[in-house]
Amino acid sequence: MYYKFTYIANFMILRHYNIFSVNILRITFVILGLCLSIAPIYAEQVGSVTLNRNIEKFKQYRTTDRDRALDYATMVLADVDTTSVSEDIAMVFDFMSEYSEGTLHRYSEALQYRKMAHSIYQKLNNRPCIARTNALLARIYMRNSDYHNAFSSSLKALEDAQELGDSTTMREAYIALEQVDYFSHNDTQ
Repeated sequence: MYYKFTYIANFMILRHYNIFSVNILRITFVILGLCLSIAPIYAEQVGSVTLNRNIEKFKQYRTTDRDRALDYATMVLADVDTTSVSEDIAMVFDFMSEYSEGTLHRYSEALQYRKMAHSIYQKLNNRPCIARTNALLARIYMRNSDYHNAFSSSLKALEDAQELGDSTTMREAYIALEQVDYFSHNDTQ
Protein backbone atom coordinates (compact mmCIF):
# COMPACT_ATOMS: atom_id res chain seq x y z
CA MET A 1 0.00 0.00 0.00
CA TYR A 2 2.84 2.31 0.84
CA TYR A 3 4.35 1.83 -2.61
CA LYS A 4 1.02 2.49 -4.27
CA PHE A 5 0.56 5.72 -2.30
CA THR A 6 4.13 6.84 -3.06
CA TYR A 7 3.62 6.06 -6.72
CA ILE A 8 0.41 8.10 -6.82
CA ALA A 9 2.02 10.97 -4.87
CA ASN A 10 5.03 11.01 -7.16
CA PHE A 11 2.75 10.90 -10.20
CA MET A 12 0.73 13.86 -8.87
CA ILE A 13 3.87 15.84 -8.14
CA LEU A 14 5.30 15.11 -11.59
CA ARG A 15 1.98 15.94 -13.22
CA HIS A 16 1.85 19.24 -11.33
CA TYR A 17 5.48 19.91 -12.25
CA ASN A 18 4.83 19.11 -15.91
CA ILE A 19 1.82 21.44 -16.03
CA PHE A 20 3.88 24.12 -14.33
CA SER A 21 6.75 23.52 -16.80
CA VAL A 22 4.43 23.67 -19.78
CA ASN A 23 2.94 26.94 -18.53
CA ILE A 24 6.42 28.40 -17.97
CA LEU A 25 7.38 27.23 -21.43
CA ARG A 26 4.27 28.85 -22.92
CA ILE A 27 4.97 32.12 -21.13
CA THR A 28 8.57 32.01 -22.30
CA PHE A 29 7.49 31.51 -25.92
CA VAL A 30 4.97 34.35 -25.70
CA ILE A 31 7.62 36.70 -24.33
CA LEU A 32 10.11 35.52 -26.93
CA GLY A 33 7.53 36.02 -29.68
CA LEU A 34 6.80 39.56 -28.48
CA CYS A 35 10.49 40.37 -28.37
CA LEU A 36 11.03 39.02 -31.87
CA SER A 37 8.07 40.96 -33.23
CA ILE A 38 9.25 44.21 -31.63
CA ALA A 39 12.92 43.78 -32.58
CA PRO A 40 12.53 44.53 -36.32
CA ILE A 41 10.47 47.64 -35.56
CA TYR A 42 13.10 48.84 -33.11
CA ALA A 43 15.90 47.99 -35.52
CA GLU A 44 14.10 49.87 -38.29
CA GLN A 45 13.71 52.91 -36.05
CA VAL A 46 17.35 52.78 -35.00
CA GLY A 47 18.36 52.22 -38.63
CA SER A 48 16.29 55.16 -39.84
CA VAL A 49 17.74 57.39 -37.11
CA THR A 50 21.26 56.40 -38.18
CA LEU A 51 20.34 56.86 -41.84
CA ASN A 52 18.87 60.31 -41.18
CA ARG A 53 21.93 61.31 -39.14
CA ASN A 54 24.23 60.17 -41.95
CA ILE A 55 22.16 62.08 -44.53
CA GLU A 56 22.35 65.25 -42.44
CA LYS A 57 26.12 64.85 -42.01
CA PHE A 58 26.42 64.26 -45.77
CA LYS A 59 24.51 67.48 -46.47
CA GLN A 60 26.71 69.34 -44.00
CA TYR A 61 29.97 68.29 -45.67
CA ARG A 62 28.79 68.03 -49.30
CA THR A 63 30.17 71.42 -50.32
CA THR A 64 32.89 71.96 -47.73
CA ASP A 65 34.70 68.63 -47.32
CA ARG A 66 34.09 66.24 -50.20
CA ASP A 67 36.09 63.39 -48.65
CA ARG A 68 34.00 63.42 -45.46
CA ALA A 69 30.87 63.79 -47.57
CA LEU A 70 31.98 60.72 -49.52
CA ASP A 71 32.32 58.76 -46.27
CA TYR A 72 28.80 59.69 -45.19
CA ALA A 73 27.39 59.09 -48.68
CA THR A 74 28.92 55.61 -48.65
CA MET A 75 27.34 54.93 -45.24
CA VAL A 76 23.96 56.17 -46.51
CA LEU A 77 24.10 53.90 -49.55
CA ALA A 78 25.12 50.95 -47.37
CA ASP A 79 22.13 51.52 -45.06
CA VAL A 80 19.47 52.41 -47.59
CA ASP A 81 17.26 50.20 -49.68
CA THR A 82 18.17 51.03 -53.27
CA THR A 83 14.49 51.13 -54.20
CA SER A 84 13.94 54.02 -51.79
CA VAL A 85 12.33 57.06 -53.33
CA SER A 86 13.60 60.19 -51.62
CA GLU A 87 15.17 63.41 -52.85
CA ASP A 88 17.84 62.99 -50.19
CA ILE A 89 18.80 59.59 -51.57
CA ALA A 90 18.78 60.98 -55.13
CA MET A 91 21.07 63.78 -53.92
CA VAL A 92 23.47 61.17 -52.54
CA PHE A 93 23.45 59.32 -55.88
CA ASP A 94 24.10 62.64 -57.67
CA PHE A 95 27.05 63.33 -55.41
CA MET A 96 28.46 59.84 -55.90
CA SER A 97 28.14 60.28 -59.67
CA GLU A 98 29.91 63.64 -59.60
CA TYR A 99 32.66 62.25 -57.38
CA SER A 100 33.11 59.14 -59.52
CA GLU A 101 33.21 61.17 -62.72
CA GLY A 102 35.23 64.19 -61.64
CA THR A 103 37.62 62.86 -59.02
CA LEU A 104 37.98 59.16 -59.72
CA HIS A 105 37.38 59.25 -63.51
CA ARG A 106 35.27 56.10 -63.25
CA TYR A 107 32.69 56.90 -65.89
CA SER A 108 30.78 53.61 -65.89
CA GLU A 109 30.37 53.90 -62.11
CA ALA A 110 29.31 57.54 -62.49
CA LEU A 111 26.78 56.49 -65.12
CA GLN A 112 25.20 53.91 -62.79
CA TYR A 113 24.87 56.41 -59.93
CA ARG A 114 23.44 59.05 -62.27
CA LYS A 115 20.88 56.56 -63.64
CA MET A 116 19.81 55.72 -60.08
CA ALA A 117 19.30 59.42 -59.32
CA HIS A 118 17.42 59.86 -62.61
CA SER A 119 15.14 56.95 -61.74
CA ILE A 120 14.30 58.45 -58.34
CA TYR A 121 13.61 61.87 -59.85
CA GLN A 122 11.28 60.26 -62.38
CA LYS A 123 9.39 58.44 -59.62
CA LEU A 124 9.09 61.74 -57.73
CA ASN A 125 8.13 63.54 -60.98
CA ASN A 126 10.73 66.22 -60.22
CA ARG A 127 10.95 67.74 -63.69
CA PRO A 128 13.74 70.28 -63.05
CA CYS A 129 15.99 67.55 -61.64
CA ILE A 130 15.06 65.19 -64.48
CA ALA A 131 16.10 67.83 -67.04
CA ARG A 132 19.36 68.56 -65.21
CA THR A 133 20.11 64.86 -64.80
CA ASN A 134 19.51 64.24 -68.52
CA ALA A 135 22.07 66.94 -69.34
CA LEU A 136 24.55 65.37 -66.93
CA LEU A 137 23.85 61.90 -68.34
CA ALA A 138 24.67 63.26 -71.79
CA ARG A 139 28.06 64.41 -70.52
CA ILE A 140 28.85 60.97 -69.07
CA TYR A 141 27.68 59.22 -72.25
CA MET A 142 30.02 61.45 -74.24
CA ARG A 143 32.95 60.54 -72.02
CA ASN A 144 32.15 56.89 -72.76
CA SER A 145 31.95 57.70 -76.53
CA ASP A 146 28.28 56.68 -76.54
CA TYR A 147 27.17 59.52 -78.80
CA HIS A 148 23.74 58.14 -79.60
CA ASN A 149 22.66 58.12 -75.94
CA ALA A 150 24.45 61.43 -75.35
CA PHE A 151 22.47 63.01 -78.18
CA SER A 152 19.10 61.65 -77.00
CA SER A 153 19.77 62.66 -73.38
CA SER A 154 20.78 66.15 -74.52
CA LEU A 155 17.59 66.51 -76.54
CA LYS A 156 15.45 65.36 -73.61
CA ALA A 157 17.23 67.83 -71.33
CA LEU A 158 16.76 70.64 -73.84
CA GLU A 159 13.04 69.92 -74.32
CA ASP A 160 12.39 69.74 -70.58
CA ALA A 161 14.46 72.84 -69.86
CA GLN A 162 12.62 74.83 -72.53
CA GLU A 163 9.24 73.78 -71.07
CA LEU A 164 10.41 74.74 -67.60
CA GLY A 165 12.18 77.92 -68.68
CA ASP A 166 15.40 76.72 -67.02
CA SER A 167 18.16 78.67 -68.78
CA THR A 168 21.01 76.92 -66.94
CA THR A 169 19.91 73.45 -68.04
CA MET A 170 19.24 74.76 -71.56
CA ARG A 171 22.82 76.03 -71.70
CA GLU A 172 24.17 72.67 -70.49
CA ALA A 173 22.04 70.83 -73.05
CA TYR A 174 23.20 73.08 -75.91
CA ILE A 175 26.83 72.61 -74.88
CA ALA A 176 26.32 68.85 -74.73
CA LEU A 177 24.69 68.87 -78.19
CA GLU A 178 27.60 70.85 -79.62
CA GLN A 179 30.11 68.46 -78.06
CA VAL A 180 28.22 65.42 -79.32
CA ASP A 181 28.22 66.87 -82.82
CA TYR A 182 31.93 67.73 -82.68
CA PHE A 183 33.16 64.47 -81.13
CA SER A 184 30.91 62.17 -83.14
CA HIS A 185 32.33 63.65 -86.38
CA ASN A 186 35.96 63.80 -85.23
CA ASP A 187 36.07 60.32 -83.64
CA THR A 188 35.05 58.65 -86.88
CA GLN A 189 37.72 60.40 -88.99
